[in-house]
Amino acid sequence: MLEYSREMYEMRFKIKVYEGTGNAYQDLFSLIMELCHPSDFMSIRPWGNIGDKKNDGYLRSERHLYQVYAPNEMEAKAAIKKINDDFEGALPHWEQYFDKWSFVHNSYGGVPPHVLETLLALEGNNPSITIGHLGPVELRTKLFDLREEDIAYVLGPPMARPNHIAFEEISEVLSNLNVAVPEPTSAVLEVPPGKLDANGFDENSKALVRLGFRLSPRVTAFFDSYQSDPELGMRVSALLRYEYSRLKRAGNDPNAIYRKLFAFVNRHQESSEAASLAVLAYFFESCDIFEAPPQSVTV
Repeated sequence: MLEYSREMYEMRFKIKVYEGTGNAYQDLFSLIMELCHPSDFMSIRPWGNIGDKKNDGYLRSERHLYQVYAPNEMEAKAAIKKINDDFEGALPHWEQYFDKWSFVHNSYGGVPPHVLETLLALEGNNPSITIGHLGPVELRTKLFDLREEDIAYVLGPPMARPNHIAFEEISEVLSNLNVAVPEPTSAVLEVPPGKLDANGFDENSKALVRLGFRLSPRVTAFFDSYQSDPELGMRVSALLRYEYSRLKRAGNDPNAIYRKLFAFVNRHQESSEAASLAVLAYFFESCDIFEAPPQSVTV
């Protein structure tokens, strides 16, 4: 792969998982499975008033039936009902065709205990059927085992020119963020050393932040030369601080916050991913998004 392609593909996949609830996540699952198992996996769509007969996908060679559940938040009562209803509902239509049944979910941190208990109970009550689950981690493994052209088919082409960004690309990203914010603007603060490590970023986030650091001098040069709106940087800084605070209050961990801030900065379809990384890194370095390290922490 080209330099930083894998890191950006990882980011795009995680954004798709976090944003892809319901049918969007089912579409992602089905596409990856069809590419992994051509002429074998069949995705199922609801048909008229008969629906999908509790079958979202079938891997013929393994006699394996899949049912997808991708809510915004997995709640115990709803998840247990969904699992039991889908499994019991599939038996009248498909029992003679499957020996494996898997619960496909979008919970990146793993399944909650009540889901595991329900799956184990199903397997205990149906010893002739293997009961399993498939989450984003397993789906990611399947995706990155594919050929690079298939990965690009799912996630889009590699990031363009990751080592160079033009002022026009920076301007495009900033103009899409140049909106009114619900908090007053305050002074931009310098970031203490060690901030990257202090926030507990995973290796994927660190790699993309470091790429952004390499490119952020172009953002500095852009602001130094941009005279038509001297308040632009202050407004974008305030907007990103507000969005960071909102995401943190909602209970997101630092890696999820970074992914969601990137998606926020890169929200326009014409935006350059490299320029978005650079803009995010610039404000990471020069304003108080993310946490400052303890004073004892050094680079």
